[in-house]
Amino acid sequence: MRSRLNPEGTTPIDPDEAEGLIPLHIRTQSELDAWEQSNIIEGLAWAERQGRPAFSWGRHLLTSTSEIRDEYLAALRRADQRDYLPLFRFARSNEI
Repeated sequence: MRSRLNPEGTTPIDPDEAEGLIPLHIRTQSELDAWEQSNIIEGLAWAERQGRPAFSWGRHLLTSTSEIRDEYLAALRRADQRDYLPLFRFARSNEI
């Protein structure tokens, strides 16, 4: 939620959402967005070093609220439960 007290990106993460986060240092939405984007960039670099095709991640930036981001987050939640197939499918969706 954006307000004078909580400018965009500084909104504290809802306690229910924070409870399920694996990285315990994340406190705000902007920190979570930056952490996710950094992981994607690291993954792309790894794929390039391995000579593998890069994941497309739906061919969208995932830091803005969107249906694609919602899909990505749902896939991450499933991966947290050790169901990786939705994340693999999303990572290869809309291949370049």
